[in-house]
Amino acid sequence: MRNDRVTKAALYARFRVPHYWVLDPLGRRLDEYVLANMAYVPRGSATHGERFHPILFADLTIDLAQVWF
Repeated sequence: MRNDRVTKAALYARFRVPHYWVLDPLGRRLDEYVLANMAYVPRGSATHGERFHPILFADLTIDLAQVWF
């Protein structure tokens, strides 16, 4: 998890990737981050049984209960 939240985040910020998500299968959680001033800030998250609505795709809804059945 540290690799996703620290190492990859720094690399993505360096190349100005505007959004990224971290899917945690053990915690059954999906986190969304948005690039602001060359650093990522949390935008939203959802856990098992919730629906995830990313800012990048306004019409997309991911039902996490369907991801982890």
